[in-house]
Amino acid sequence: MPRKSAVFAIVFLVALIGAWIYRVSNQQAPLTIGFVAGLTGRYADLGVDCRRGVEIALEQQNRQGGINGRPVDMIALDDGQDKQRALAAVSSLLERRVPVIIGHATSSMSMATLPLVNQSETLMIAPTSSTPLLKDIDDNFLRTCSVSSVSAAMMARYLRTEKAYRHAGVIYDLGNKAYSEAWYGSFKDTFVEDEGRSVTALPFTSMENARLLPLVEQMRTNKVDVLLLVANSVDAAMICQQVRKIGWEVTLAIADWAATEQLIDLGGKAVEGVIIQQTFNRKSTAPAYLEFKNRFLELYKAEPGFGALHAYDATMIAMWGLGQKSKTESLKETILRKADFKGLQYDIHLNRYGDSYHATYLGRVSDGQFVLLGEYQ
Repeated sequence: MPRKSAVFAIVFLVALIGAWIYRVSNQQAPLTIGFVAGLTGRYADLGVDCRRGVEIALEQQNRQGGINGRPVDMIALDDGQDKQRALAAVSSLLERRVPVIIGHATSSMSMATLPLVNQSETLMIAPTSSTPLLKDIDDNFLRTCSVSSVSAAMMARYLRTEKAYRHAGVIYDLGNKAYSEAWYGSFKDTFVEDEGRSVTALPFTSMENARLLPLVEQMRTNKVDVLLLVANSVDAAMICQQVRKIGWEVTLAIADWAATEQLIDLGGKAVEGVIIQQTFNRKSTAPAYLEFKNRFLELYKAEPGFGALHAYDATMIAMWGLGQKSKTESLKETILRKADFKGLQYDIHLNRYGDSYHATYLGRVSDGQFVLLGEYQ
C-alpha cells in the first residue's frame, strides 16, 4: 500500500474510533436534573411524597432508554422549609447547570428561590406550589398543580350554599404564607358574598412545641359554626385533637395542603368526619395511575399522596421537553409549544404562562379513609 494511502487509512480509522467513543460516552453520560423540597421537619411528608413520585418517573424513563439514549439521574436536596436553606440548595443546583429543577413542595419556598432561578437558564417545575401570587407571570416557572384560589373558592361555596354556615373561623400557618394567606383571602372573598356572613382569622407560625390550644380556645370565643384549617398535616391533626379535647363540637374543614396520609395517621379519631379538599382521586381506576400506584406500593410500602402524583406528572413533562428541545428554544418554550399533556389521572393543560388547572375534589374522612363527595368533583 502506498505510504500516503496508509496514512489516510490510519487517520480515517482514528477518526472513526474517536467518533464511536464520543457517541458511546455521550450516550452513557447521565443527564442530571434537580429536586428540592422540605424533606425533614413538620412539612416533610409532602416533600418526601414528591421525591418518591420523581423517583418512579425517572425509573420509568430510564427503563424506556432515558433521554436520547442518556440515562437520567437526580440530585435531591432538602430546603428544610427555610428560606436560607432553600436558596443554598437551589444555588448548588444552578452551579451544576441542571436543566430543570422539580420543586418546591410549598409556595413560600418557590417564592423565595424563583428570583434566583429567573437569573439562570434552568426551568423550575413545581408539583405542589399553588399560590396565586405566581399566576400569569412570564418567568422560569411552570407547575402541574392548580392555582389554590380555585380550591379555596370551591370550599367557600360548598360551606356557604350546601351547608348554610354563616360564621367561619380560619386558622392558617404563616410558615407557608404565600399559600395560606392567599387561600384565606380567596375563601373569605367568596364566603362573605352573601350578606350576613363573616370570617374570623387567626394566623400562627408552625414550629416545634407550638402552643395550639390557646389558638383553639380563642377561636371558640368567636362562636363560629365551621372552623377551617390551612396548615400542614402535622399541625392540622394537632389542632383537630385540641378542638375535640376541649369538647368543642364545631364542624372542621381542612384545605388541600394537609390532605396527606399523615393527617389520618396522626389525627386518628379527631379527624373523623372533617371536610377536606383533595387534588386527586385515590380511588381512580385510570390504568396509568393504577400502574403508578402499584409500583409506589411495591417500593415504599405506602400509598401515594397528591404530592407524588403531581411530582410524577411534572417530571414526565420535563422528560418530554428535554427529549424534544432544540438548540434554538428554551425548555419552557418547548414544553409550552405542546401545552397539553396526559397526566396519571387527567389531562394537564398549561397556559401561556405555565399555570395549570385540574380537578379539585371535596371529601370527608370516614373510617380512617379519604372519601370523595361525588357531587363536588
